[in-house]
Amino acid sequence: MKKTLKWVSIIVGGLIILIILVLLITPMFLDIQKYKPEIEKFATEATGRPVTIGGDLNLSLFPWAGVDFADLRIGNPEGFQEKDFVVVKSFDAKVKLLPLISKEIQVKRFVVEGPRIVLEKRKDGRGN
Repeated sequence: MKKTLKWVSIIVGGLIILIILVLLITPMFLDIQKYKPEIEKFATEATGRPVTIGGDLNLSLFPWAGVDFADLRIGNPEGFQEKDFVVVKSFDAKVKLLPLISKEIQVKRFVVEGPRIVLEKRKDGRGN
């Protein structure tokens, strides 16, 4: 009985260490920059406005799942004077990884630097 418990503990411990190593190493080998055009395209389709990310995207998975990037621009619809509706100098967000499994979000960090939002109203009364 003791031998079985010992081997189960070793296997479970090894699996936990393996999972942690995979989560630590994956962002180092995953080139998230190649997905940037796809992310921009998806965001453009979802918002109906042009979306661009000027800086590099950075991803982390352990101990906190997070993303940070710089120079986010969300454009205005056609017919408005200003080119950009929203400009964000930099963005950084991190959430605890394990609570996400139970559909719970625990935010460690949420930083938006240099936000600029331009609200306009056209002569016909339509806002951006």
